[in-house]
Amino acid sequence: NVTANLLLEGPGPALLSVRRNTGGKYRIFTLSNGTTPGPSVEIAGLTITNGLPPFGAFPVSSGGGILNDAGTLSVRNCVLTGNSTFLSASTYGGAIFNSEGNLTIDQSTLAGNTANEGGAIASRRSTPGKSALNIQHSTLNHNVADEGSGGAIHNLGINAGSIAEMRLINVTLSGNSATTTGISGGAAKDPYAAGGNTATSEAPAAGGEAAAMRAFLQQAGVSFTVEGS
Repeated sequence: NVTANLLLEGPGPALLSVRRNTGGKYRIFTLSNGTTPGPSVEIAGLTITNGLPPFGAFPVSSGGGILNDAGTLSVRNCVLTGNSTFLSASTYGGAIFNSEGNLTIDQSTLAGNTANEGGAIASRRSTPGKSALNIQHSTLNHNVADEGSGGAIHNLGINAGSIAEMRLINVTLSGNSATTTGISGGAAKDPYAAGGNTATSEAPAAGGEAAAMRAFLQQAGVSFTVEGS
């Protein structure tokens, strides 16, 4: 567990992998100090893979690779692949779950991750205030929301006064899928396509992209911006 402010910098994702190997079910990094705000952490130059947290009360089962519990997390020049969550419950963020905190992802690839909600990334705010999700110069591909929504990204503000802000800058989303029978959003809870940013609903409900777009817009407290994509 990471409980204090930290810079963790590896030599590059092709040179160093941090992975779950043996010894049961566990995620790779948990960022939490039991208070709000949590720690401020930057992770750079790593591959994070094969994380699988155990079943437990929310948010224990969420965030296969990383759980950011009310902290500020920056992920730069990393690869997160093959991470997943416990799929028999409502779990969030196969690679990263940002719970009540702030998350920035830069120059990174998130591929082949699985969760119920947000195959690669989930960001969720339920308390008053704002959580920010910023993704730039990155690729999210072939992630799966199993029986949930947002194949790549699930961004959600729960209650009045809780704001979930999301900004994508030069981001590519491709080959992601959501397998729920309801309105799903294959790429994101708010699939949006502009320029080099491709958002694809590979498994939406009837109504295709329009239906998946409505799924995002019906959520309270959500702000979504796309720039230069």
